[in-house]
Amino acid sequence: MVIDQRNFLEAIENLSASSKKQPPPIDSIEITDEQTMCELYNSSVHFLTHDTTQFGDEYLPYPPFFSSGYSSSISSFTNSSSSSVTSETSSSRSFFTASDRFNSPLLKPKKHRVAKHDSVYHDQDNESMASLLDSNKRDYYGFKRPTQWVNVETLYRFDRDYRKILNHQSCKWNQLLTEYGGELPPFSSKLKRYARKGVPRHLRGKAWMHYSGAKAKMDAHPNEYKILLEKATEMGKSNPHAEVIYRDLHRTFPDNTYFSCAVPQPDGTVAMIPESNPRLCALQRVLLAFSVHSPNIGYCQSLNFLAGFFLLSVEDEEEAFWILETTVNDIYPENMFDDSMDGSAIDQTVLMQLVYEKMPAVWNKLSNKRCFWECVQDLPPVTLVTNHWFLTLFLNILPIETVARVWDCVFVEGYKVLFRVALAIIKLSEESICAAEDPTDALQLLQNIPKRLLDCHEFMQYVFSKSGISNDLTYRDIESRRSMFRNRRLQRIPVKPTFSSPSSAGLSDTWSDDDIVEQIYL
Repeated sequence: MVIDQRNFLEAIENLSASSKKQPPPIDSIEITDEQTMCELYNSSVHFLTHDTTQFGDEYLPYPPFFSSGYSSSISSFTNSSSSSVTSETSSSRSFFTASDRFNSPLLKPKKHRVAKHDSVYHDQDNESMASLLDSNKRDYYGFKRPTQWVNVETLYRFDRDYRKILNHQSCKWNQLLTEYGGELPPFSSKLKRYARKGVPRHLRGKAWMHYSGAKAKMDAHPNEYKILLEKATEMGKSNPHAEVIYRDLHRTFPDNTYFSCAVPQPDGTVAMIPESNPRLCALQRVLLAFSVHSPNIGYCQSLNFLAGFFLLSVEDEEEAFWILETTVNDIYPENMFDDSMDGSAIDQTVLMQLVYEKMPAVWNKLSNKRCFWECVQDLPPVTLVTNHWFLTLFLNILPIETVARVWDCVFVEGYKVLFRVALAIIKLSEESICAAEDPTDALQLLQNIPKRLLDCHEFMQYVFSKSGISNDLTYRDIESRRSMFRNRRLQRIPVKPTFSSPSSAGLSDTWSDDDIVEQIYL
């Protein structure tokens, strides 16, 4: 594997020789050992080559709904919660994003929900590295920095370099908006390229709402959210999901500044009181409204994290509800979150088949050298990890800025992006997985390596490289595989595969044909 040392720390260049060695097992890593962390970081994170093509996908399917314009719609609803809960502090979740806010010369950013907080770093390039150890400072979204996964100097250097990308990103999008009279542009190959390079933070929520179709839905049902809240209030505890939703509130991003609800008590204990945090109250309302709106799903874990991050990204809780509803019911496949979770099982089968075809050495390690068709009814344990990737759209998996960059592409290009990101992560872990002693070690690797994918810009270039592991993956291919495994689940009879690669399936390689196919399937 070629190790790219561009933009790396001069301080750890002398480790380049050791970085090409096989990384040690995750369990043997001492988190506090900075040199070991540098070696692992170089081995498993900075993997990109100089000749990686930036944007090389082939198709751009249009989501089923999208709006031609955008206007703010802010609603506030009364908090009806009245109880409290005391609990031990949940396990910490730490992430990193670059923190530099910037103003667009074309569009003044609207007031953001997380606008009033300190940035992770000062704007001066000569900022002391010691300030990064201040546990009170958070990233743009209010999360802790992942100093347990990436050394402090690397965090500082990445943030410094990423500011230039953010500024360039903002300028390019401002030019794009100017071309369309200040409106978000229609779907096109140019939009796809821009989304893959990242949507500016002050436009991100607006773009997600627009391109996902959530804004069009909200405009078509202006009073729906308020009506759903009234129904949820009337149902009270008779709503079978109300208790579970409330119980999960304090477990949603517990270490995030904007979701913390730890309240010190006179006796020295700490009580988790969701009512003390307005954003948690908004999260409760969004989830209750969704449970009433989609009773076939109601509520399941992971929806709280999706809704929570939407609350940090869009204008208000009504928008958070509509983008959650659109994501779950339009972007995800059917039966992904219902009691059967058949959609989830089918997609994991598709993912494992792709690993089997594209990375046979990895498959042999994950499956203990069994043929894929022997495992269709009993998938490898690694799907416990990869299924979580899909259910959360990589929240709590990748660093938070990398998550946001993935979502930029999901809301423009669609669900196929999740397969491409998952395959990229597995490909990057290939050498480590193949060197693992048993499949359980590989499972641990796939849990931890994604947390070190700090350089979101280079990672997204790798995901969409023309020479990438999934560049030939199309929606037609994914749906063909889904259909086959869906029929297998219904019939429970052996079915021989009709193709071993997208090309042998007789699939079209034209952008317009795949676009039509996606419209039909959605």
